[in-house]
Amino acid sequence: RNRLRKQPLYDISVNKSVRYIPDYAVQRKNDFRIIVIDTFQKIRGSLKESSLYANDCKEMGLIKAFADKHNIAIILVHHAKKGFEMDPQDSISGTNGIAGTADTNLILKRHSRYESLAVFSISGRDVTAREMQLWLSDTNCIWEKTRDSVAEKEEQKMLRQEYIEACCA
Repeated sequence: RNRLRKQPLYDISVNKSVRYIPDYAVQRKNDFRIIVIDTFQKIRGSLKESSLYANDCKEMGLIKAFADKHNIAIILVHHAKKGFEMDPQDSISGTNGIAGTADTNLILKRHSRYESLAVFSISGRDVTAREMQLWLSDTNCIWEKTRDSVAEKEEQKMLRQEYIEACCA
């Protein structure tokens, strides 16, 4: 059964917390491998921790614990801050508790919603950090990679090795 089922996860109002996700998933007999939550704000509760950071960590922790327990991936769509940040992680709206609790952060950033050029940043615990420049094709609406920081590092490494070998020969 490899069919993609696009179903609402739960009828969650803004006032309900992420702690209701496990109930729904158990009812579905956990016959799925991925959950997409679009957007995080729609399922956030009104936790009364001592700080915004504590709230972010607690809610993200509930999502992460559920994903780990059921061995599934959860893609959590969240918005970026407006403006420019040198470090893509700093562009995630909210406190560092959101980015810090996630295993992997994927950030797609454009200067304007009308631009075809974007930077896609990947960082996390179990991935190689990288930054890719992407171009959105006007003809087929597909993102195409135009630059990759990991590929560039590998190319530099090979050129350095060739230079060393040439100097020592």
